[in-house]
Amino acid sequence: MDAMKLILRTFIVCALFFPLLCFAYTEDICIYKQAPYIRNCLPLPKECLNGNLVVKNESLYKKCQKLAVQVTNITDQDERNKKIIAVRSMLHADSTYFLASLLGFSAESAYAIAKYDQAADVVRFIPFTNDGRQLLSTAMLENCQKSSKTFANNKYCRLTTRDVDGVSRVNVGTGGSFFHYPSQLTAFEVHTNWDPKNPPQYIDPLGLYLKSFNFGSFSNAYDVDIAGIGESPNKKQVYLSIPDTIYNKIVKLPLRGQVVHQGDNGQEVMFNQLSKYVYPDSPSLAAYGMYLHHYQDLYSHHICFEHSTLTKISENEYRVNYSPFCASNYHFLWHIWEVGANQESMPVIHQTVLAGLNATYSSLLEYLRLHSLPDNSKQINREMVIKDLVSVLSIESVEDRLSEMEKLYDKYHILSLSKFMMNAAASSATKLQN
Repeated sequence: MDAMKLILRTFIVCALFFPLLCFAYTEDICIYKQAPYIRNCLPLPKECLNGNLVVKNESLYKKCQKLAVQVTNITDQDERNKKIIAVRSMLHADSTYFLASLLGFSAESAYAIAKYDQAADVVRFIPFTNDGRQLLSTAMLENCQKSSKTFANNKYCRLTTRDVDGVSRVNVGTGGSFFHYPSQLTAFEVHTNWDPKNPPQYIDPLGLYLKSFNFGSFSNAYDVDIAGIGESPNKKQVYLSIPDTIYNKIVKLPLRGQVVHQGDNGQEVMFNQLSKYVYPDSPSLAAYGMYLHHYQDLYSHHICFEHSTLTKISENEYRVNYSPFCASNYHFLWHIWEVGANQESMPVIHQTVLAGLNATYSSLLEYLRLHSLPDNSKQINREMVIKDLVSVLSIESVEDRLSEMEKLYDKYHILSLSKFMMNAAASSATKLQN
């Protein structure tokens, strides 16, 4: 099934349960069918991009919130009308690939992590060049999804991912939405002195489950559901109750093991079937890429996360209590500020890019060390690297942002994401597709 259709199939569910909350480190690069091919996904006027000034001017703040919602609706409409053929987040994809490569992952491993990090939001990673040309045709992309056999037998499929719609941010039915919008268990932990240079190491139910699964801490992680809660003592079905914000009622969803993919024939791929599903991609790196996405989103959604809880109602029921911070017009604006806006102009509490990059660096380093793999951390000036990366992500123009990112790769002697994809496409005998 077409990746965009997969997203649209579950979009209405997101609107019901998570209005105005669906865009942590959102896609900032959009590839259109018609020129200009490469564009900012969510452009705002310059007056809305200086956070410190905006939050101090109530009328401007309201104006920019309204514009943020409008531009998001326009981009969504373009996607629905199939004007957009691919999207990418320079934090989830480019920055993850950059930091992983810098710390010591091979280019192939860094790419595997980054592409599944991105796919967790958009179902399927679609590779494209810096000038907006698609590296795999739609037919090739669809062929890679036909079966595990076609994915494994076609070398060009290494450029994309298997569809991971089960963990998509808009898929409530599989628990995918909670992959992106977790809440703390039982009690609030609000960090009043939030420091993006040294962000808190968040611990949440889902994170405990995913980390155990991806880092191999214990063997029964497959039996833990999406919320990190195991079977109830009486072996009965456990439910997660969610407030339906439109119809003002509580909806109960059965908790079960995490679904990675839902097939058109009703068959599901679970996390414990990941090895066969993503082969010959590394299941460890694919799973880690999806976990890292979740971990990054905690920092993008930190205001929502810190003020929301997951409360145990009974042995068989847990309830999500989302904060009003999670559903508001300014939430959209906060996310648009995350790429293409000067991060130093933001109030500290909204410097989520700096926090997310620091958290990503720490997580990647932890993965290497837990797997007894060599790392380059002793040769890296972490503060300088993160500062350089934040500076690039703050550039408003998408073309200039990508151009400066290439220079950053050169500065640190890293094969760039774009060059890696083009080399892989060339070795797979693919043709560039507009």
